[in-house]
Amino acid sequence: MQVSELGGPRTREDCHVGSDSYERSKEALLTTIRQLLPLVEVFCVACNTLHIFEPHIVELLQSLGHNPHHTFVSMVTATTTVCQDYLHQHTFGTRNKLAIFGGPGTMDLDLDGTSPYRRLVQELVGGDGGKDDDDGIVLYRPSVPAVETLRNIIWQIKHDGTPNKESQIAYDRLLRDEMADNTVGLCVLACTELPLLLTCTANNKNEEDNTTRPSSQIHFIDPTIAVANALLTATQTYPREK
Repeated sequence: MQVSELGGPRTREDCHVGSDSYERSKEALLTTIRQLLPLVEVFCVACNTLHIFEPHIVELLQSLGHNPHHTFVSMVTATTTVCQDYLHQHTFGTRNKLAIFGGPGTMDLDLDGTSPYRRLVQELVGGDGGKDDDDGIVLYRPSVPAVETLRNIIWQIKHDGTPNKESQIAYDRLLRDEMADNTVGLCVLACTELPLLLTCTANNKNEEDNTTRPSSQIHFIDPTIAVANALLTATQTYPREK
């Protein structure tokens, strides 16, 4: 199935309820789900941004007599569980900030923001994102230039299919200047393009100066892996195809 109406990239405005692009994407997604339901027992939506429609997905499934918890595997829920498991096993120390990296809409984490990851922040940090002097984990709020850098990197990968050297250099600089220096210890890569960039091994060296990448101090979580594992777990309860 090809559903061009679901294509990106999206701007923050596209995530606002009532906008033409919001309504078009919502209808395309729900129509696709209706077509898939007779063919599958469980499904996921492998896109972070499209989880702004998660309440509509749940409502649709309930209206059709499906249990959303059995039929739909949420990327946000799966990622939240992975984050909780990590935080239960690790102490905060001085690197006690949580970052959500993605497109502008996904990073719109204010109380009235459009990000589907508002729920993750509320469960892990609290509604206000916490304060810098809190004992627990707090939300890291990136600067405007950082948001713009991420947008440019994501669009470059969408356009070319893989990260180019300029995007990798810009990403390393962002991790060093924005995150490592701001005590970020946990980062959710809430855009499917971002895990394609080199990030999270301590032995990963910069070719430019042979220094360890700044990301070696940060634990990265890929929601695509989280939802894939959750989907595998869910399907283990179903009989195998004969």
